[in-house]
Amino acid sequence: SRRTVAARRYPVDVSAWTSHCYRRAAAGDRDAFQTMIETDHPKIRIAIITGPTGSGKSAIVERLHLERRIPAFEIVIADSRQIYSGMSIGTDKPTAAQQALIPHHLLDIVPPDQPFSAGEYLMRADLAIRSIAAHGALPVIVGGTGLYIRSLIGGLAPAPADDADFRDRLREEIRSTGLSTVYRCLEQLDPERAARIQPNDERRIIRALEIIRTSGKTVSEIYRNHRFEQLRYEPLMFVLSVPREKLYSRIDRRVDEMIRNGWIDEVRHLIERYGRDAIGFDAIGYREIRDCLLGDLDRDEAVRLIKQGTRRYAKRQLTWFRKESHAIWIEHDPDAPCSSMDRISQSINLFLGDRNETGHATRQSC
Repeated sequence: SRRTVAARRYPVDVSAWTSHCYRRAAAGDRDAFQTMIETDHPKIRIAIITGPTGSGKSAIVERLHLERRIPAFEIVIADSRQIYSGMSIGTDKPTAAQQALIPHHLLDIVPPDQPFSAGEYLMRADLAIRSIAAHGALPVIVGGTGLYIRSLIGGLAPAPADDADFRDRLREEIRSTGLSTVYRCLEQLDPERAARIQPNDERRIIRALEIIRTSGKTVSEIYRNHRFEQLRYEPLMFVLSVPREKLYSRIDRRVDEMIRNGWIDEVRHLIERYGRDAIGFDAIGYREIRDCLLGDLDRDEAVRLIKQGTRRYAKRQLTWFRKESHAIWIEHDPDAPCSSMDRISQSINLFLGDRNETGHATRQSC
């Protein structure tokens, strides 16, 4: 069977190892847990399918399953917004039917008023990957959050200590002088990090300044020194590259479709349940629709800003992915995906081995 063939790729006793990891994670021993992952040998193989928002990642993965192009697999989501419950339409979350078709991990795991760090993502994703490998399936990472993917491959830099008093003082300064004043301070101290943060993203601005305060180093400096060089898994990473005009057109159409599908009502419900300041409203689109519902934007302007912000986000994603040395770039046409499907499926089967036995590598999609 597909699952039996896949199981041969993992000579480690992954099931026993995973149970041990769960116990260590539950005990809160994150450092010991991460050490076990980083020294694991042989490394578990993972496939990664990423790309900018709107590039058709989910559709590719669904066809890989339906056409039985590769051995059995399960999906680990790498999306910093799809982790939030109640945020489905505006994050283009997989539907219930899609989730029934292929097991998905790390969807709807926290409410949108709860902070969720890259470190927390990393621990949960590690556990999911080992659980998938334990029963003989291939972990396939799907999503567009570059930091999540990079941390899975190369780990995270050690996080400096928290300073709650300093955060409180910054929030008081924001209330008295405005967020723009604090953001300008970050621009002076760490311009590289400031350029990656939206000027209205209070949480990330505060955290960047807090790191400078507690460590004496900028976030950019910490990331450069870490380098993400020690592989935690054996990855095969694909980046879907869609021609810019087509990508932007798809983004605009998708925003319109989300609005028609009830995105505004979804945001109204989130405001009623979690309040206007929930962390989930940092997300592109949710912020603008919230402001529209609160009377700070008219609807047409909110839609225009969502489309503009999403296009800019896609551009930033591509800039990030170009720095990934592990990436295989796939020239992808979402409306005619045959060539992309063939290349991805053949590469995965070669990566996993047993090519002649499975026969998947020679199957064509079109």
